Amino acid sequence: LMAAMTYSIEGKRVLVTGSSGGIGKGIALELGRRGAHVIVHYNMREKEAYATQKELGEQCLGVLHCDFREPDSIPSFMHRCQDCSKGQVLDLALIHIYG
Repeated sequence: LMAAMTYSIEGKRVLVTGSSGGIGKGIALELGRRGAHVIVHYNMREKEAYATQKELGEQCLGVLHCDFREPDSIPSFMHRCQDCSKGQVLDLALIHIYG
């Protein structure tokens, strides 16, 4: 039998794309509940993204917009992620794209 692996997410810095609603929001909220510091991403649902931020409370590092269909916007987005995490490298990025 395989031994169960455990990984604590507490204190980790995590980007969750598509976290303004649906599955992405659920993932972001659960990670926050487990102690992760979450960056909320949205493309078109700004109001919903800030609602997610409010639900996360102190566990939210920030809310960022990026349209990943525009590849030139991604480097700037990643720099803004680093700014949100106070210059620290992200521990995890959960790329959830619904389309």
